[in-house]
Amino acid sequence: MTKILIIAASSLALAACGSGGEEAPVEESAAPADALTPGQYDITMEVTSIDTKDEADARTDLEVGSVTNASVCVGDDGALPADAFAEGDDQCGIESPYARRGTLRQALRCNRDGEAVMLNVDGDFTADSVTATVETETFFQYAGDYAMKRSMTATRTGECTAEGENSADG
Repeated sequence: MTKILIIAASSLALAACGSGGEEAPVEESAAPADALTPGQYDITMEVTSIDTKDEADARTDLEVGSVTNASVCVGDDGALPADAFAEGDDQCGIESPYARRGTLRQALRCNRDGEAVMLNVDGDFTADSVTATVETETFFQYAGDYAMKRSMTATRTGECTAEGENSADG
């Protein structure tokens, strides 16, 4: 009889631990974006590290902690323009674009006074914002090569404007 009471008590204890009622509703998450919504985006980049690759000073005007701001227009293709990642007057082109399902992976090649500046962008995006890391590596003919990391955020501010289409403050 004692065995039966122990088994019955154990069964009741297990039943009490079960669901015993309504389950919490499952939240539906939005599907990842396949592209940015066209419009004007404000971009902020902060230099998080600069490492020189030779004995010379890095050939950049940026320093660790430097913050730059830009405003760019994202067109119907839903991609940030290459100039959004440029440092100063560098002329950049996207060599390997990947922006799909909320993931941004891009390789860019920039030209600074005829010399190569390579960038890799690694981040995530929603329909109206981007968070990424931008890694720069230079291959100058002369001294001053460096590797730099910048954190980047971009936020859609509205429709593209003629004044702010692609501008930067430094």
